[in-house]
Amino acid sequence: MKKLKGNTVLIVLVAVFAVVAIIATTVAIYFWHKSKNTEQNNAENTAEESETLSEELTPNEVVQVFMYSTLGTLPGAEIDYDLARSYMTDELKSQHSGDSWVPGFYGIQDGPTSIKFISENISGDSATVRYDPSWGEMGLGWAFILKNVDGEWLISEFRNDAQ
Repeated sequence: MKKLKGNTVLIVLVAVFAVVAIIATTVAIYFWHKSKNTEQNNAENTAEESETLSEELTPNEVVQVFMYSTLGTLPGAEIDYDLARSYMTDELKSQHSGDSWVPGFYGIQDGPTSIKFISENISGDSATVRYDPSWGEMGLGWAFILKNVDGEWLISEFRNDAQ
């Protein structure tokens, strides 16, 4: 009788572990499948948004994307010079070409560690966006002048007040 009682406990334990393993596997498959669908939906949404986003950006948003695409010293920046150039007018692109166009554009060698939004003034098809970049204790004043070209804001001029 003792032997039968020990076997019964062992069989019950094995059955409980088997049920737990099946449940855990099912839950893992469910969440894996859900995350795959979410990734696919996000990729589709990102592609759709990127097609229409540039037409919907405000002048300030264009300037932010531009700075975070060109100034690797800013926290959270992701360098993408092609993206940045897509927000420049053709005339401005022709003035700032080559591999090292960014330092010449800003008139600096090392980028700022932070930027502070000052103002955005829109008047018809032109806008001026001002930022104060800083390198710790030292700061400057930057002005980005934008033109609305075919419904899209593009940077047409830049002024560094320290130059």
